[in-house]
Amino acid sequence: MKANSRRRVLISSIAMLLVALVALSTATFAWFTQNTTATADGVYAKTVKASSLLISKANKTWLTSVTYTQGSSTTAQTMFPASSGTGSSWFTATSTNETTGAVASGTISSVSPAGSSAKYVYKEMLNIKNAGDEGTITDITIEMNLGSIEAAEYARVALVPCSDTGVDLSTPAFEGQKVGFANCVYDTEGDSYGGLTATSGTTAAITATAAEPIEVKDLAAGEAVYYNLYVWFEGQDEDCIDTNAGQTINGLSFTVSGEPA
Repeated sequence: MKANSRRRVLISSIAMLLVALVALSTATFAWFTQNTTATADGVYAKTVKASSLLISKANKTWLTSVTYTQGSSTTAQTMFPASSGTGSSWFTATSTNETTGAVASGTISSVSPAGSSAKYVYKEMLNIKNAGDEGTITDITIEMNLGSIEAAEYARVALVPCSDTGVDLSTPAFEGQKVGFANCVYDTEGDSYGGLTATSGTTAAITATAAEPIEVKDLAAGEAVYYNLYVWFEGQDEDCIDTNAGQTINGLSFTVSGEPA
């Protein structure tokens, strides 16, 4: 490859959420005491291309920039707390007691993620491709910057390796790859909680990872890797309480970088 083509590949994806949270409860289940809301005022992503490394959403349109939309800059999208232990089944609940936070039997219900105007879980894809005609890109990493999510302890992000059709991988595609929803959840504090797996309140133990660079395999020309991206507010997090109401998220970014071989 030409000498000037060996420069560092850099893609910066910037997703911005503005979220206001009110009236939360605590203890065994840390949910809203009533069906009050959080609002998302836009999820955006932009990329800057320095080589043949491109990204896409679920539409597989490989571009130098993409935009994730959850609400808009002028219209906020209402969201409610949710929880999942698997990533495939999601649930919401309403606490019956603002002091104990206990959820009465039968109040847990199933919900579905959505790619836009999501009321509970925002779900899209973040995919990476070497769109060059020749040459391999090595040392690829995804660096996650949670921005002011540190001010919203019960917010969660998951970036889960999947197939090109969005099916979560059950076995690693390369050495060191984390697979499975429970292993791919991130926050700023590395909190542990029980993600709901059924309307009966059954949980799966999850320990979120404080945001760290995610290693990606070397990509030959034309090769791609795929990730399911989830953003939600974890009702099972112990910090989801009345006294922490009014928190916001306004900076969530991913930086994908690599080196032409």
